[in-house]
Amino acid sequence: MGLNKHGYTPKKRNSNSRKRKKIIFIATEGKNKTEKLYFKKFNSDKVQIIFSKGGATDPVNMVSELLSECKERGFDSKAGDVAYCVLDSDFDANKNNQLALAEKKL
Repeated sequence: MGLNKHGYTPKKRNSNSRKRKKIIFIATEGKNKTEKLYFKKFNSDKVQIIFSKGGATDPVNMVSELLSECKERGFDSKAGDVAYCVLDSDFDANKNNQLALAEKKL
């Protein structure tokens, strides 16, 4: 190694950068705090939990918000990133139709 532009020889350092954490993207219904409190407990030195912004309560808009968040934050499935929509399981016939529409967005 030679001198750099500042006139000294740079030190050899470990050039290995820190490995990126896997990210779990989660969309929950509305402003529901219960699910967020539960899933935040899974944050660790290997996994980061990120919740989508917005307060959608229907599956179609939840998926849209989740996809936007994934795009904005650099979703990378090769790095182990995953995304989930968490819905309450209630008996609403309209919700089944919305789930089918949301699935088509993927």
